[in-house]
Amino acid sequence: MASNETKRMACLRIFHILKKHTRPSPSGKLSEAKMLTQAEISNLLEVEYNILLERKAISNYLGDLESSGIGVFKTTKGAYYDSCGKDLTEAELCLLIDLVLASRCIDTGSTRKIINKLCSLTSKHFKSEARNIHTLDTFDKSDNKDLFNTIAQLNEAMSQNLKVEFVRNDYGIDKALHPIERVVVSPYRLVMSHGHYYLIASNEREELNGYRVDKITSLCILASPRKRADEKIDDYIYSHPYMLSGEMLDITLAIDKDLIGEVIDAFGKNFRINGLRDSRIIIRTRASREDVLRWAIRFGHKATVIEPQEMRDQLRDFANSMQKNYEGDTPPKEKRSTK
Repeated sequence: MASNETKRMACLRIFHILKKHTRPSPSGKLSEAKMLTQAEISNLLEVEYNILLERKAISNYLGDLESSGIGVFKTTKGAYYDSCGKDLTEAELCLLIDLVLASRCIDTGSTRKIINKLCSLTSKHFKSEARNIHTLDTFDKSDNKDLFNTIAQLNEAMSQNLKVEFVRNDYGIDKALHPIERVVVSPYRLVMSHGHYYLIASNEREELNGYRVDKITSLCILASPRKRADEKIDDYIYSHPYMLSGEMLDITLAIDKDLIGEVIDAFGKNFRINGLRDSRIIIRTRASREDVLRWAIRFGHKATVIEPQEMRDQLRDFANSMQKNYEGDTPPKEKRSTK
């Protein structure tokens, strides 16, 4: 027989077994729930926890767990666990796993750990059915293994209203991160954009910028208080869909009607519709020059910048340069290295 100390743990272990090995019916029909009989619970107690209990004791513990209201249900066919909406549903866990997989700022090892933790929040049946957790190798993930430590430090600095100092890096042709500059900023918000995590912060010139968190290294919290944000952070996020720095401009666009969803995805709903021109919608908004340029290049076949004129000139020069790259039927010859 097991020791008295082990027996005192039996009630808790039965709860863990039910949470791991059972689940309620997704349709609400009791007959479709995955349950365990008292004999099956007894066997799992011995195998997983080295606890030996008689069925009567197991029945008593199941009754205690059911009456406690923590989500254990006892029926004539067996017992099962149902959080009744208090725990994450399997659909919600699938969504979270997909978001972690799509987050390119998280390195491969951390991604696996997070997914395993998410899977452990529900029954063992979920992991075997969540096939998308096996698609990790198809995602391009960050090499920065200090991401979560950086996030923790940034959250601490923001909660204490302090400045931070860090090295901003970028990738070289060797596909590795290399230092670009050391900066001191006032941190305000962490946001996700296009699979990457960004820190919204103001530099010493009090200009708001977005910094890729997975490209931040050597971060330290300073003793000096951060500056108060003069601009609305939400306005900055909506006007910088690609988190590119640059001058803020009043922009007028003419777009095809079916492109309205792409405008909302990029700039939010913070824009005005000013009628039609040649069956196209005229949109006015305020956004970062570099972000609008990237967006206009992507959707140039369905969108036209009307104002400002300088941006029209810049896009025209870009289009001309791009056309030259594709003139003729023969691509440029590859030059082999002499090394």
